[in-house]
Amino acid sequence: MDIKLPKVGESITEAIINKWMKSVGDSVKTYESLAEIVTDKVTMEFPSPVSGIITEICFPEGSSISVDTTILKIKTDKDKITDNTWQADTNFEDLRHIGTFSEETTPVGPTGSGNTIQNNTPPQNTNRSTQKYSPVVTKLAKQHSLDLSTIKGSGQNGRITKNDIEEIIAKTGQIDSYQPKHKLVKLTPIRRTIAENMLKSAKEIPEAWTLVEVDLSQLVNLKSKSTNNNLYKDTKFTYMPFIVKSIVKSIKKNPIINSQWSDEGILIKQDINIGFAVATEIGLQVPVIKSADQFNILELQKRIAEFTAKARGNELNLDDVSNGTFTINNTGALGSIIGKAIIYPGQAAIINTESIQKRPIIINDKINIRSMMNVCLTFDHRIMDGSEASKFMNDVKIELQSIHKDFRN
Repeated sequence: MDIKLPKVGESITEAIINKWMKSVGDSVKTYESLAEIVTDKVTMEFPSPVSGIITEICFPEGSSISVDTTILKIKTDKDKITDNTWQADTNFEDLRHIGTFSEETTPVGPTGSGNTIQNNTPPQNTNRSTQKYSPVVTKLAKQHSLDLSTIKGSGQNGRITKNDIEEIIAKTGQIDSYQPKHKLVKLTPIRRTIAENMLKSAKEIPEAWTLVEVDLSQLVNLKSKSTNNNLYKDTKFTYMPFIVKSIVKSIKKNPIINSQWSDEGILIKQDINIGFAVATEIGLQVPVIKSADQFNILELQKRIAEFTAKARGNELNLDDVSNGTFTINNTGALGSIIGKAIIYPGQAAIINTESIQKRPIIINDKINIRSMMNVCLTFDHRIMDGSEASKFMNDVKIELQSIHKDFRN
């Protein structure tokens, strides 16, 4: 006889055969599971409507099958077939649609409704040693160390359902340990904008990445001295203005870094507008220092301090964050030692400056303790190759290691 895919709901027209539980040649008893079937609403095990021997499996696992399609054939001694159809007294139409839900508490009847008992006969006890359990029941029982052989099921023929397991877990106070708890955080306009820009970057830009180590020992000493210098007593220096100055000088030597990809060609920008990322309570903001090459280190420090205060006070305006040509991401302030940033759309690269750490470094065959920083560059591989990116990074390294020589410039 032909066994057809059962109809498990009025709105369901097809299902996927996720797993065959029997093979060709296997004997099967009535109500013994034949396959695990997955629909867009539920996962269920489909039991055999008759006893017999499987002679043919019509579809492999993973196949998507329309309802009422023959999925396998069973030879049975009850089979009195005339032109491949059952005689009317077999009541096969009732049997054909029986299914046991893996994620529901009751079996599904011919129209997809619950609580249907075939032939009005009470469920019969099954042999616990041979009973098969659905994947969800097995998983929950294993998670909570439950012995399935001791549990009386409420499903068809005494089958243990997910609801049976949940009731036992609830009684023992364990239910919260496996039920997921969720909290929806609404998207702010800034978070949504960041998401859209980053998604656009990831989709459109074939990025590459490189890193150099920089010895900042001289700069660390200089910053320490400048803090105690009466000449700069009104200015609290950070490392950022020195980094900006070094990058600006390196961009002038490598203008390809300050560019943008277009279908017509690579647009090299004349203005050097440096954006720097600021972490705030409402999200990441990137104020832009316009014409950054026109400022000395003291002026850059004042601009950075002003923009940072505005960002954290949520006072940046549109002009403050527009027209950036290159971006610095100072993840070192967050304790990071190596990082890969995503390029802002419309730019050619973004640089990460990482945490400054003391490390043993070999100089002239001697071990020295130096203040080292990793500098990481993500670049658009359409615009430049590794040689151009590496040249820029080496220039940044040289500038940072010698920035103490022209502090006033």
